Amino acid sequence: MLGRIEKALLQEEKNKAIRDEAYKDVLTGLWNRKHLQDEIDSLKDSDSTGSFLIFDLDNFKGINDNYGHVVGDAALVAFAKTLKNFVHKDDIVARIGGDEFAVFLRNSYGKELLSDRIENLILEVEHEIKVVKEDDSYSSVSIGISAFPFDGKSFIELYNNADKALYYVKQNGKSGYHFYNPSEKYSFTEEENKDVIDLFQLKKYIEEEDLSDGPFKVEYNSFKSIYRFLKRYVMRTNSKIQILLFSLKDLSIIASDNTAGLNKSMIILDECIKDSLRKNDVSTRYTNTQFLVILMDVDEDKRKNVVDRIMDNWNENNNNPNVLLKYDIEELKAEG
Repeated sequence: MLGRIEKALLQEEKNKAIRDEAYKDVLTGLWNRKHLQDEIDSLKDSDSTGSFLIFDLDNFKGINDNYGHVVGDAALVAFAKTLKNFVHKDDIVARIGGDEFAVFLRNSYGKELLSDRIENLILEVEHEIKVVKEDDSYSSVSIGISAFPFDGKSFIELYNNADKALYYVKQNGKSGYHFYNPSEKYSFTEEENKDVIDLFQLKKYIEEEDLSDGPFKVEYNSFKSIYRFLKRYVMRTNSKIQILLFSLKDLSIIASDNTAGLNKSMIILDECIKDSLRKNDVSTRYTNTQFLVILMDVDEDKRKNVVDRIMDNWNENNNNPNVLLKYDIEELKAEG
């Protein structure tokens, strides 16, 4: 009996080791996105607090191009080691994909204390990358921060908002950090990917198109007509109409390697949206990586149900770990 118990315990240890390996990033040894997502989503109904940080190595492609992928991998490993030293043992450090990392700090830190820690971390990262490259050329890291549960109670909500804060840093000189603020309007168009826009920009372009002869050109006349009609409709009926923008984010280091996978993911997303909407809703493919959706007669509670259905459908059918689905959502308001 003792022998059987010992065997059972050993087998359980082996099974746990196998499960842990499935949740580990091969290159850095950190947790992967799936583990981080599961851990955060498990806190939805708890009284926990925490901080969610996204880290992005600035101009990492230049390291690969100028020094080779061996040095690039070494830079990622060094960055991972620095992040491990940054957190406490109960915190979670994960590699999301490519050169993007995330940290979930359990328990809340005051902004002043967290800012001091992050500023020291940025200096340490810059030093470590220089050591890896064996020269004094400048390297840096950008960081976006959201708070649990105030900026989101799920991984994807925290990620979306931290990602907006991250791109605020990217557009304002890089090598810094920013705390997400829901009262701010964020624009996170990447310079290297001009065909991707966010919801704030989209609304701006649609509403100002008839007042400007600017260079922005896209086939969306039908959507524009519907959108403008609905603004009048809302003003006269006080109906609840929601605007959603679903965006796919490529997490692979070399985006060109994942073009086919991204196209396949768009097909999957199209099916997920189609299966989750009613006949009186509207959807359109807006860019190569984005779908736009209009939900008719839906309040904030019901729109969450629709988003959850689409996200659950996506997570069930998407098999590409290098593609992440994000969304923006906003209620359509009447002018004035």
